[in-house]
Amino acid sequence: MDPIGVGIIGAGVGSRHGRGLREDSRVARLVLCDTDEEKLVQSAADGGVEETTTDWESLVARDDLHVISVASPDHLHAEMSIAALRAGKHVLCEKPMAPTLPEAREMMCAVEETGLKLAVNNVLRFYPRFVRAKELVSDGTLGEIYAAEGDYLHNTLDLIRGGWRGTHRDSVMTGGGVHLLDLLLWLIGDVEEAFCYSTWGELMQQEAKSPDCMMSVLRFKNGCVAKAMTNMAVQRPALHNLILYGTKGVFINDKPDGLLYRGHKSAGEPVKEAYAAKTGVMGKKAVGILHLLDCIERDEEPLVNVIEGARVIAVCDAINESARSGKPVVVESI
Repeated sequence: MDPIGVGIIGAGVGSRHGRGLREDSRVARLVLCDTDEEKLVQSAADGGVEETTTDWESLVARDDLHVISVASPDHLHAEMSIAALRAGKHVLCEKPMAPTLPEAREMMCAVEETGLKLAVNNVLRFYPRFVRAKELVSDGTLGEIYAAEGDYLHNTLDLIRGGWRGTHRDSVMTGGGVHLLDLLLWLIGDVEEAFCYSTWGELMQQEAKSPDCMMSVLRFKNGCVAKAMTNMAVQRPALHNLILYGTKGVFINDKPDGLLYRGHKSAGEPVKEAYAAKTGVMGKKAVGILHLLDCIERDEEPLVNVIEGARVIAVCDAINESARSGKPVVVESI
């Protein structure tokens, strides 16, 4: 693979992508972009990035850049990703892939038109702990999965009140819960119908467009049912709660270890695989961009490609519509 150039849009999460790329010998040039010049300068210095710009459109047009990492606020993901694809660049798009399914479908069209790769940075699929859960499902250890829980428990009130999330994020389920929804789809299959209630915990409606807690019930096409909650006002340390209830066993994610039960009278076996994607300088957010470089080099599809990303947004759209209407909503097929 010839040395490549990578442009990163977004000096917040994007700076963490840069830490991994800086260590990768395949990357010859790294450019960081943000409209906040003060933040841009500081993030570039912290991440060891020498070149910066405040103009994302000129960034995606550059001939010396071959991959664009879109780590901007949610509502800009579709526009920037599509522009990069049409400029001939492969794309890593931060989660959520897009705020709504129509935008996600536009991204699918752009990938089909260009033949380029788009990976969505749903990083939990790379955590060894959840890779182990996938193995337990695939090899039959848990039996048939008939019920599950997938909860995003993470207090982000400071980010909602102090940044763009309160103004632009229409749904905490799409903004954060998408991580656990993606895991549920990966582990169980397609969702057929969703129902959701939402409630205001600590946030007030003048502070944010979305309530800070949304709880949904999902019915999968294979008959499994699941509860999925996003709680961004939770008064406990963050946890990606995942419980898989199978006919032969149960998997539970917890800290520091997970648990595997092989029957209702069994003792819990510790699941010690790491509950993290990467450690050290690279950081967990860099795993997706490095995976995309591997896929480009080997001409393989990313683990979370544009279709996988859109499937999750389809579930989010149904959940959000249910929260508005108070009725169950059928999930659009992708």
